[in-house]
Amino acid sequence: MLQYVNGTKEFKLRLKVHEELKIILFADASFTVHAHGENHSGAVTTLGERAIDVESTKQKLVTTSSAESELVTLAGAVMVAIHKKELLEYQVYRVGPALIYQDNQSAITLARKGKSTSPRTRHVTIRYFFLHDRINSGEVAVEYLSTDDMLADVLTKPLQGGRFKELHDRLLNRYVEVEAVQELV
Repeated sequence: MLQYVNGTKEFKLRLKVHEELKIILFADASFTVHAHGENHSGAVTTLGERAIDVESTKQKLVTTSSAESELVTLAGAVMVAIHKKELLEYQVYRVGPALIYQDNQSAITLARKGKSTSPRTRHVTIRYFFLHDRINSGEVAVEYLSTDDMLADVLTKPLQGGRFKELHDRLLNRYVEVEAVQELV
């Protein structure tokens, strides 16, 4: 860990926001990856083009499916999005609905419909009612994003090599700076 921190001292996080503030979250989960069957959640919150909040944590409960694991992560992401949105609105900024990207279509379907579509998911009603209400109120929008494009994968999976570097650079928005420097040359 110290070697990584020492080797990345030159990395800088610069905020870049256009006229319209847009909160975007990338939410992902890994199902039963810990010793006692717990899942792992990861979420990246961006404001404009830059990450402003990153969270990677073991879920405190055991779920019975990957869809439920993703739903737990999605519910947490919605709470983060609402908090950030209200904070900005309190400071008199106009902020549209937060956009949350999720790579599990079953979790998205549960959140949008607000009811179980299968006997295997009837026990998670409170979470998807909460999500359904927030989506219907227009506070948040949930959209599918393929696993290949999921920025939060770097927080939930043991990635190596090129994939790790690609997501790491996207998280720090280094790829944009590199492209800008190349354009100047």
